[in-house]
Amino acid sequence: MEVIHPGSLNTHSGPDFFNAQIRIKDLLWVGNVEVHIRSSDWYRHQHQHDPAYSKLILHLVWVHDQEVFLKKGDLLPVIELKGRVRRELLQDYKKLSSAKSWLACELQLPHVDFIYVRQMLDRVAVERFEAKAKRVKDLLSIHRNNWNEVLYQMLAKSFGSKVNSLPFELLAVSIPLNLVRRYLDQPLKLYALFYGQAGFLSGKSMDTYQSLLKQEYGYLRILYKLSPMEKSLWKFLRMRPSSFPTIRISQFIELLIQNEKLFSAILSTSNSDQLIKLFQIRANEYWSTHFHFGKKFRKNALGALGSSTIESILINAVIPVLFSWMKNRGLKNPASILEMLHQMKAERNHISKEWLCKGLIIRSSFDSQASLQLRYNYCELKKCLNCTIGNAILKQQK
Repeated sequence: MEVIHPGSLNTHSGPDFFNAQIRIKDLLWVGNVEVHIRSSDWYRHQHQHDPAYSKLILHLVWVHDQEVFLKKGDLLPVIELKGRVRRELLQDYKKLSSAKSWLACELQLPHVDFIYVRQMLDRVAVERFEAKAKRVKDLLSIHRNNWNEVLYQMLAKSFGSKVNSLPFELLAVSIPLNLVRRYLDQPLKLYALFYGQAGFLSGKSMDTYQSLLKQEYGYLRILYKLSPMEKSLWKFLRMRPSSFPTIRISQFIELLIQNEKLFSAILSTSNSDQLIKLFQIRANEYWSTHFHFGKKFRKNALGALGSSTIESILINAVIPVLFSWMKNRGLKNPASILEMLHQMKAERNHISKEWLCKGLIIRSSFDSQASLQLRYNYCELKKCLNCTIGNAILKQQK
């Protein structure tokens, strides 16, 4: 038997491979292939009663322990792999799959040709942003292909970082972008709208500014029939003051005020430096001396959005939206948008630090995003057979 083409892998119900091409003696067969550990699994899985398996041309098994007949009574050709696979390959795979470390190839990784590592990083980085694009697609469906609203929602979630992403997302949902735009030229009302909806204007006012916002929000709440969030949803514990939601909300508002047509401004950029410049904003004057309402501190420089935070916002909101936009419009290869990540510094977190200790070179945000995808979707799940690096290790001759 000769495999002309393996066909396409099917991850849903039905045969494991579609439209394969194999040659048995002098006859070319085109059809589907089913894979099992044992031939008898065919009957255990009740495939003989499923018409989806009627066009099979091959049964690929590890152990052939029973003849299999198709629904019409034809004998299904079978290939038994046991005895045809190198013993060393099986031993190497067993070592990888049974490794206790989350990185099964920890000892072999430093010796793998970098071309295989690069191929895998490129692949999983695209996978990661394809997954992020799925979120964009879902939002587009909800908001009837309104890209401005989708960007607004994505930005809000990313401004909350990991800890406050959910309440920030809920806040943006409670204040649609068309409502925000009504008050872009009236900052006091806009601030009242956001802090009121966030739940920070409930209870007794702590100072004149909060009292003023509370008064404005009372009017807006009745006008638009608004319901504020629970203040308890916001997290402050074990956070730097610069990341407090009170500060981040102000920075988010200032971004909207300073860039009324933010999506158009983002589309007009051509590199990461231009994108970063758009997000170099500061909280308003009140939050340069406060972390909470009514609690004044000495004047500080924490009102500006930090460079690492800006890059995180670009990675988790802006670039996924751009990636989806290019893909949706067919303007150019959407993967080219990811080139911006090569221009940005690598993220520094405990995952990237662990990878560096294990010998993986992380040069940019593109690589650090790829390393996250690689760890959580391959290494921790021991998907070595689906990994270019794992395959390179398994194919090495003793």
